[in-house]
Amino acid sequence: MFWYKLICFDLDSAKSVAFHPQTMTTTITIDGDQFDPEGTLSGGARGERANFLARINELNQAKEELSAREKEMLEVNSDLKEKEVSIQYTRLKNDYDLKANQLNLAKLNLEQTTHHQKLEKLNNLNEEIKTQQEESQSSNSELENLRTKLVDLENKVKNNTDIEKEKENGQKINEAKANLENKQISSSQLQQDYKSINMDIDVLRKEIQGYTEELEKLEQNTKSLNEEIDCKTSQIGKLKEEEDKIIGKLNERKEVIKEKNREIDSKNKECDRLEKEKNSIELKIKELAHKKSDLKDHLKSYEETLDVLMRENSWIEEEKLFGQSNSIYDFSKQNIKEINHRLHELKNRKEKLSKQVDMRAMGMLAKKEEQYEELTKKRQIVLRDRATLETTIEDLEKIKTQVLIKAFESINKDLGNIFKTLLPGAFAKLEWVNRNSLLDGVEFKVAFGDVWKESLTELSGGQRSLVALSLILSLLLYKPAPLYILDEVDAALDTSHTQNIGLMIK
Repeated sequence: MFWYKLICFDLDSAKSVAFHPQTMTTTITIDGDQFDPEGTLSGGARGERANFLARINELNQAKEELSAREKEMLEVNSDLKEKEVSIQYTRLKNDYDLKANQLNLAKLNLEQTTHHQKLEKLNNLNEEIKTQQEESQSSNSELENLRTKLVDLENKVKNNTDIEKEKENGQKINEAKANLENKQISSSQLQQDYKSINMDIDVLRKEIQGYTEELEKLEQNTKSLNEEIDCKTSQIGKLKEEEDKIIGKLNERKEVIKEKNREIDSKNKECDRLEKEKNSIELKIKELAHKKSDLKDHLKSYEETLDVLMRENSWIEEEKLFGQSNSIYDFSKQNIKEINHRLHELKNRKEKLSKQVDMRAMGMLAKKEEQYEELTKKRQIVLRDRATLETTIEDLEKIKTQVLIKAFESINKDLGNIFKTLLPGAFAKLEWVNRNSLLDGVEFKVAFGDVWKESLTELSGGQRSLVALSLILSLLLYKPAPLYILDEVDAALDTSHTQNIGLMIK
């Protein structure tokens, strides 16, 4: 249907539909030929304006292609989202920065720990041991020198008879002995320090060994972290390349979509132009139809006037014989005096008959015949509209029945589930009063266990309230509303039923 006109594929179908008694509607073929039940037929060669339906079809095809391109665009976007290149890149970069910071913090913590301080102390002690060993060696050499001097002095004392020299040598010997004792004391002290330092060195070596092992572990962890960083960096590079490829494909798709959008814009402009041409053509068609209707009205009035004139003046039909021989208008064979005399008699007779005969009866008969024909046409239109309305009513009745049955089944299912929740161990349902006549209504059926109640009067007030509330909630489930106001719905219920209602609503 297109502007109260039916569009057909070929001439035969357009002709059969246009002149069918149940349709009687103007039809137009795809090629532009037009059939009118009133008797007008238009068609033949058409200009480019007759192809606007084909152009509209092209526009629809372009729109379908656009929708297909948009689907491809959505697929590309979904692929891009699935890969999550940017998210992975950011996450790997953060992991890289985090591992690098952890490595730097580990180095700083290692320098600030007691292990590092003890390592420095160990190095200082090693240097001090070296200096003590050097001092001990110099003291031992000096002690040996003193011992040799003491032996020499004792030998000299034995050989020297001089008392003074003996005293001097004795003093020197005493000084040498005192110096020797001091050196021995300092040497023993150095030996004790040396032993304690060696013990400290052993302890520090053990600690250094533990620290070395721990440092090796840290170096291994650092190495693994560096390897992981390198792996992540390579992954980031691969993902970056893949992201560049996807972005390139996406840009290509965007260019294709832009091109299609430009084509669609041109098609839309063409469609707007065709729509304007179509509107102008339809306006011209309406103008021509209006002119045609006016001409038909004028023609009808002229025909009516002609019929009246023909009935009132029968000589008009015979006027074509005027002046011809061997006809009633062959005046050469007529006697004018007799004709005038007969005319005078006929006029007198007409005057006498006019007093007895109604001359307007013929005109009234023509009007009544016209009214009869018009009423007959209106009756046909009414009968056709009546048949259409009856068909529409039957279709609506079928649709109404289907919708009613669908709503009944959905509400009945929700009613049973809700009532079972509000009152555990019970069940409720709806049944048709008359299956053949759905408009007779429905009735409730309630069961407790396997026992079905005959009517709602066998239920308590709270149970009837639960049945009503279940029906209301099932109706609201079928067609939800934006806002519900439940005012004292639990007035006739006990606490357990109220809790069940709250659970149901929640």
